[in-house]
Amino acid sequence: MYMQKINKPVLFPFILLLFLSSFYGCGPNDPNADIADIQLELDFKRIDLSLSDAAQNIAGGASYMEAYTHGLEEERAFLYHYTGVDLINEELKRREEPPIPGPMLDSVIAFKLGPLLQDSAFLWLLDSIHQIFPEQDVFFSQKLEPVFKRYHIHFPEVDIPHIRTHVNGYDPSGHPQSVDQLLITDEFFSIGLHYFMGENFSYYSPNLPQYVRRRFERDYMDVVVAHQLAEGTVPQINPREQPTLLAKMIREGMKLYLVEKLLPNSPDSMIIMYSQEEMDWAETFERDVYKDLTPKFFSTNFMDHRSYLAERPFTQEVSRASAPRLGQFTGWRIVQAYVDKNKDISLADLCSETDYQKIFRESKYKP
Repeated sequence: MYMQKINKPVLFPFILLLFLSSFYGCGPNDPNADIADIQLELDFKRIDLSLSDAAQNIAGGASYMEAYTHGLEEERAFLYHYTGVDLINEELKRREEPPIPGPMLDSVIAFKLGPLLQDSAFLWLLDSIHQIFPEQDVFFSQKLEPVFKRYHIHFPEVDIPHIRTHVNGYDPSGHPQSVDQLLITDEFFSIGLHYFMGENFSYYSPNLPQYVRRRFERDYMDVVVAHQLAEGTVPQINPREQPTLLAKMIREGMKLYLVEKLLPNSPDSMIIMYSQEEMDWAETFERDVYKDLTPKFFSTNFMDHRSYLAERPFTQEVSRASAPRLGQFTGWRIVQAYVDKNKDISLADLCSETDYQKIFRESKYKP
């Protein structure tokens, strides 16, 4: 059923037409014209640069506390989480012991940071990051502002968090689930620049598989951010309800649809984090995949869920040549079909819908 070779149509005439239209001044409009009038000022700060400055102060003879109070102190609220002091207080609370007193927090944070800022490997990592992300880099505003502006249009009641950048070391386990590309708290949305250094950066754990590493590129930053926004917006499914495979597929499809709307100028392959070859495969065999999935839609078996939704290099139940996470892909197609038949539904209403069978029924999806 699933042939490995995919024949692509000849695109030369279309490409030639596109080139000629661009040459004669009829190219595409501003890709961000839809948000040109949206007023949204992001609170964005690069903590990685502040860490470099503090490290230089320490190297010049400053104490940990002096380096902290000359550039980092104003970020106390963020560094409270970054240094893990929040976890210390949580553990003290669990033991029913008093938390670290407020007047001592600065000292604790400073002395947690000090040894890190003298670690040669960490300093080398900071220097490497700043070669990829220079101090005066407009990349962040170009990548992040459009995502948050579009999110603000659809969810105006949601407070946009403070945006930060950070740098950690690398988890030696190298497991995809341990990758801390983002640090999320109630107040902060922080981006770990050490996981956007390019797929061939030598400092990553060797245990990280290539299908995960290929996303560690600058160009994926807005995609990763949009996925996190979607994860926090679409309601979780209560595991006590024994969710079906179909329910999980459609929730994943809702998230992908939201990402699609936040990144309208990105190709579908980036939105679902496929290579172009994987995208071609999923689209070519869309109907065959749907036929295979249909008998399992109402399965509550965790193994079925993992087979079609989990992070893997391919969908194990289908073929080693297949695209991965085909349950997500099919769920996305179902949600797209549902919206096509319910054009008046707002993105906020769609993302709050938890009647997954209704979405499937009204989508009338049949590839």
